[in-house]
Amino acid sequence: MRWVLLKHWVGDKKNGFLFGPYWFWDSGDTIWYQDKNSPVHFVKDEETDKILCEDSPDKEYEDLDHTKTALLKLDSEAGWLDRSGRFYGCSSYEHDTVAWLILHESVAVLEEAGWVRIYGIDEHYCSKRLSPEQRNWLSKHGHAIELEE
Repeated sequence: MRWVLLKHWVGDKKNGFLFGPYWFWDSGDTIWYQDKNSPVHFVKDEETDKILCEDSPDKEYEDLDHTKTALLKLDSEAGWLDRSGRFYGCSSYEHDTVAWLILHESVAVLEEAGWVRIYGIDEHYCSKRLSPEQRNWLSKHGHAIELEE
């Protein structure tokens, strides 16, 4: 058994086309994709080896380099913004997964540290007063900022 990084899933429409790359667990004749809640499996086909990007057999899922996957989307309107104004883009529904697999922290830890959770244009949440760098980044990207933030 091994972890493989696949560019995308070339399955039939019934299995749903995962775009990527994403890490999959190769158990021989079946490939498993680990989403946040539970694993999803697909049967390998003749196209699978053609889309293999990387092989990583001896790591735990959390220890794989998820910055190489499609989880991190720098051109996204959603994502996490750290206190220094560095943006980690993701899909609007993948904040928790990015916190876990890319930032290696829980959502609670990020929020307590004052990171901004950005849902999209002009929609964000921060449990602390914004840093000047966060205010600057949000302003440059079209977010309205309240005086008390």
